[in-house]
Amino acid sequence: MVGEITERPVRSPHTNPLAAILLIAGVVQLFAVARLGRWNEAVLTRAALEGPGIYIATILVAVVAIAVNRRLWFHPRRTREIAAATTAVLIAGFVWWLSSRVSWSGFVYHGEYILHHFLAVCSAVVAWSLARVWQRQRDLGRLRYLPFAAAAVGIVLLLGAHLASVPRLALELPTWLADVGVGAFISAPLLALAALPKLGGWSRRLVALLVFTPLIARVLLTGTGALHGALVPDDLVVYLLASFGVCACSLWFLPGSTPPRGTRVYLWVLAAGATYFLYSMYTQKYGFVEADLASLGHSILGFDLVYPGYVPTWLMLTCSLGLTALLAGQWEALFVAERRTQGLALGLLTVAGLGLSSPQVALMSGLGGLLLVHSLQQHASAPARAIKTATEVPIPAIFDDIASKLKLPDVVSLAQPTYTLLSLRGEISGTAVRMQARTRDEVTWSVELEVGVIGRGEPHCELRPGRRGREHAIDGLTETHRVFGNARELERLSPTLFDHLAACPDAAFSVWPGGFRIVFGNQLGELTSKRARALISLLVGLHSA
Repeated sequence: MVGEITERPVRSPHTNPLAAILLIAGVVQLFAVARLGRWNEAVLTRAALEGPGIYIATILVAVVAIAVNRRLWFHPRRTREIAAATTAVLIAGFVWWLSSRVSWSGFVYHGEYILHHFLAVCSAVVAWSLARVWQRQRDLGRLRYLPFAAAAVGIVLLLGAHLASVPRLALELPTWLADVGVGAFISAPLLALAALPKLGGWSRRLVALLVFTPLIARVLLTGTGALHGALVPDDLVVYLLASFGVCACSLWFLPGSTPPRGTRVYLWVLAAGATYFLYSMYTQKYGFVEADLASLGHSILGFDLVYPGYVPTWLMLTCSLGLTALLAGQWEALFVAERRTQGLALGLLTVAGLGLSSPQVALMSGLGGLLLVHSLQQHASAPARAIKTATEVPIPAIFDDIASKLKLPDVVSLAQPTYTLLSLRGEISGTAVRMQARTRDEVTWSVELEVGVIGRGEPHCELRPGRRGREHAIDGLTETHRVFGNARELERLSPTLFDHLAACPDAAFSVWPGGFRIVFGNQLGELTSKRARALISLLVGLHSA
């Protein structure tokens, strides 16, 4: 039976996909709010009279369709073609069905309202799951209850305030409860930075604290009024703008690698283009859109924009440069796999803004802070040992020792101009065993092991390195591997097998009805003759059983 993990890993496999959905939904909501602000009262009245029923029904049908389609993708048999065709038919069907029943204004009006509730509830759920990770990790000490308690109190009070704002419920709660919820929730990431160990040292804590500088400055400059959306006074706005510059500079000191140079150049150009668009809108059309988009500006910035003629040129150029760096830093994090949690956190903080004008915005902002702290914890808890290169692993000697100890035929070595091949074939207790290694430079080896009969079709179950696929509780492999196909095939395997596989972090394991295959990958530092013989013996025993 597959071993069970006793403690939830630091990174939840569902956190990043849900955070990405929330980030996309938040961006869509911003565009919807901007569009609604430009429409007159007559258009909004017609949209409101349509009612939200058809839109809610559409969303429910879409969720069910996605769930069914996802089952097809992960079915053990070859059904991806069916899943792709089903996806195309569902999309076409939805578009045709909606085209004659809804209007663009109704779609934007009711869609924004639905996104408002979706973002609030899902942000609370994801934030609760992240806080629970700290609460379950006993090795973090008793101080871990400080950020957990702050997040729990904030989630409960903010959800209560959000429900109280629904017109049909007509609930009346004291305003100070929402203020306490906002204060508790946005302080949870700061308490985590101060109280939790294993975040990678005080230098990283300081960098993360600088990322939170705009939010901290927002509260310090406005006082308790910031907790319910009060704007920063005009004479103090320059200090808030300075905090944005500090935040933009701190992004380059967050832990993690950077994308390739070409990607970085592209992202910087894209960020500069977005900044220029906003700059043009502000300098040329601010007078026309001020009344329509004032509430959106307050929600994101937390202060009143003044007319361009009253802003010094040097300040506008400095702010433009800072905004470009801020956007480019966030997008670079999203393009690096190990920093994706970090990029999602920064994106949520940006989309939520500094307004703190509603429980939904406060929940998104606090969630971004929690994700940022979790990204530091993930980076600090990553394996620090250096991966042994293949030059330290004597593959030919390992093959010779396996052949000698297991009484298999001699190893066949085939030297070609472009590569060298080692092959070991034989039978153990009537079960066919084949082990092969290939190299082009005598340094990097590709090693495979097959036991039994490998089918021509796709395997019934695969255990692959990476984050895609289904999570399964497997000792030592839950954090590095995912399951494809029928996970029940793994339940008949010995936990010792997975202990040996865990020593090769990028090994892939496949199961057929008549055999097994292991592709060891590039990280062969822990592959020894003893471990390889143990794997062969275990797989032969499973095949014979």
